[in-house]
Amino acid sequence: MGKHPTPSTSESPLDLRAERTLTVKDAAFRLNKSEAAVRMWLRRGRLKGWQVGGTYRTVLVSEKSVEEVLMQTKRFGA
Repeated sequence: MGKHPTPSTSESPLDLRAERTLTVKDAAFRLNKSEAAVRMWLRRGRLKGWQVGGTYRTVLVSEKSVEEVLMQTKRFGA
C-alpha cells in the first residue's frame, strides 16, 4: 500500500507582504455588517486579521477570509 501524507496541523507561515488586506471598515462594507460585527468575527476566528502598528493599532482583515465568508453566505443563504 502507498503511504499517504499526514495532514499538517500547523498552518503555513504567513507572508504579510503577499497577503491582501482590508480595513475593518472596508470589510464591514463588503460584508454588509457593522464594524462591531467584523471585530466580533475576528475575535471568534470566523475572519482572519492582524493588529499592526504602535500606540494606535490598526486592524487589518484578510481579504481572502472576507471572500470565504461571502461565498458561505451565498451558498447557505446565511
